Amino acid sequence: GLPGEGNLTVFNNGNGRPDGAYSTIEEFTPPILRDGSYALARGGAYGPESASILYIADDPTSFYSSGLSGVQRLENGNTLFCKGRNSGASLRGGEFYEIDPDGEVIWLYVNPVGPGGVLTQGDDPNGLQNAFRCSRYASDFPGFDGRDLTPGGPIELPACAGDLNGDGIVGGADLGLLLAVWGSNDPAADLSGDGTVGGADLGLLAAAWGSCS
Repeated sequence: GLPGEGNLTVFNNGNGRPDGAYSTIEEFTPPILRDGSYALARGGAYGPESASILYIADDPTSFYSSGLSGVQRLENGNTLFCKGRNSGASLRGGEFYEIDPDGEVIWLYVNPVGPGGVLTQGDDPNGLQNAFRCSRYASDFPGFDGRDLTPGGPIELPACAGDLNGDGIVGGADLGLLLAVWGSNDPAADLSGDGTVGGADLGLLAAAWGSCS
């Protein structure tokens, strides 16, 4: 099994905390006996009495989601979780984190898609890009059989139309990236927003040729 097999990992939304609204990632270790049984005294409460805190933000109220969200233990012992909704003093939803066993953040990704579609690089999402949860799938997941898993470009739109590689210049490198996804619906290269990378996008890229101002 995974590290911590038999334990329960939870995204504690933290609604109604007496010391303020904030969320934490917690792990419960059930008091299982050697024979695999669980002792529960008559009239007693299920144990354990407390959980281990896997993650709490330096400023706790900056990390709060009143709903949605989820957590997953990974094979390497790290923990993946999603802060699904912006709530209270927390300004962003749709944040995906991976932490190590010491609670240190390995990486953080902010969902760049909201109700109005894909956001432009540098735009403030205004907390509208909520996400239900995130999950990691291994490359040998059966559902990937026969699927093209070639990585694409960034999801968010470039701040400078046509600057697909984000180097501040619309040039040959960007043209190559656009041609590589010709005919697809790649949102990064669909400059016209018509759902297909084609001649309209090529025209927009050519019109923006040169240094971004």
